[in-house]
Amino acid sequence: MPNLRFNNNKSRRYQGGKSNNKGNNGSSKPKGKRDDPPPRLELKFTPMGPGSRDFAPYSTTLEGLEQKVRAEHEHGHDVAACIENGKRIDLDKDKPVRKKSVLQDEDDRKFEQETFNMEYYDQLKSHNKRVEKLDTNLHKLHGEIFKDYCTKAMQSKVMEQADFDSRIKDDPLALLQVVQVLMRDPQTTKYVPAMLCDFLKSILFLRQREDETTMEYAERFKAEWKELEHITGHKLI
Repeated sequence: MPNLRFNNNKSRRYQGGKSNNKGNNGSSKPKGKRDDPPPRLELKFTPMGPGSRDFAPYSTTLEGLEQKVRAEHEHGHDVAACIENGKRIDLDKDKPVRKKSVLQDEDDRKFEQETFNMEYYDQLKSHNKRVEKLDTNLHKLHGEIFKDYCTKAMQSKVMEQADFDSRIKDDPLALLQVVQVLMRDPQTTKYVPAMLCDFLKSILFLRQREDETTMEYAERFKAEWKELEHITGHKLI
């Protein structure tokens, strides 16, 4: 009977399709060694260009700004709603309406109407204070965005805008609109259809980075998609 011999080197070579010199996951890195987590992206607005990948996307930074406003501003939910909608909210729809008594007895009707009047004036006073506070908060918001949330490069780009003094300087919502464009396009102006094309291209060609976990990649994709919805003004899914 012939003496059968097996090529042990060959069998080892095809074991699991991986070399025995590597760990169980096929990596040549020493077992037990962990990669350092990628640095957290800074919540600041910066124009597109070198170094912009070190900062969070527009939608993520905007969400952080909204949370800060809600927590630190009186009636902060009104300011956050303005940021989310991209325009000043209409508080007139919440303006109180004075009730009118319909009781038949004159004395009872007079007493009830006086009660209604007192309630109305209290509610009107609170409403007017809310409107005044919104004006004050929006004025403060512009300074907070420009000083605390814009990099030096973004501040320079914003101040270069032709309508900075006439429109952007005192309007935080106009400031955010310009910031959003500058984070996508280094040019000072761009048509909305072109912006939408850029957003779609960035989402279609979005790839996971080497230093990025699957969860982090998914969150970055969600942030890009939310930013696209913010531009279009519609929920796409």
